[in-house]
Amino acid sequence: MSVNPKNSTLGEEKKVNPTSDPYWDLPRTISPGILKNQFFDGVHGPRLNLVAIYNLFHRDDFPCIKIGRKYFAPKHLFVKWWENQAGKNLTK
Repeated sequence: MSVNPKNSTLGEEKKVNPTSDPYWDLPRTISPGILKNQFFDGVHGPRLNLVAIYNLFHRDDFPCIKIGRKYFAPKHLFVKWWENQAGKNLTK
């Protein structure tokens, strides 16, 4: 959707300062491959293979949708789940 910045309010997305949101560069829907490359590539986190990532998508508490045979996690729900998981480890 094209948005005219001068006089539009519908469909306008907020621009986020990259320094204030560590997840700003993630797409709106996250596939298992994107999750592996962004979080579990051995550089930005532990190295996990795709089987382990797909097992994550099959967890009951993981926020994902299945379209045909493909899995996707909405960015906002994934971020909320991710931060809740980190908080669980801090409270133990």
